[in-house]
Amino acid sequence: MRTHFLSELPLLGKTNALATFPDFDFYKLGKVTSLAISEDLTRAVVDMRMTAVYVDLASPRSVPITLQFHNVRMVDLPKFSPFFYLSELEIEAVRDRQMDGITYISKCYGQTKFEVYSKDLSVYVP
Repeated sequence: MRTHFLSELPLLGKTNALATFPDFDFYKLGKVTSLAISEDLTRAVVDMRMTAVYVDLASPRSVPITLQFHNVRMVDLPKFSPFFYLSELEIEAVRDRQMDGITYISKCYGQTKFEVYSKDLSVYVP
């Protein structure tokens, strides 16, 4: 199932994010302001932490939202000039496909080239 609505996904941090934005929509993520990739050599695990601006037209404020991709297997990023923007980000739960260690595929279906295959995904709202 591929979706851009947080309410339809069993992600960590979902409850807090929906308390702040009841209609949380990944399509409302825009400019990526932070991106960090880290490796835990003892467990051979790669994680990626990304912060993007959430723009809700119903609210006068923009909020930084952090997505934590746990145990990343593949990443395809766009060119940075010096930033990049997410466009039409959708998350697909693929546990039933039995892909080795991959539970979620996060991919932009708009004009931005962005794709991440990961075991887990968390959403953090300040």
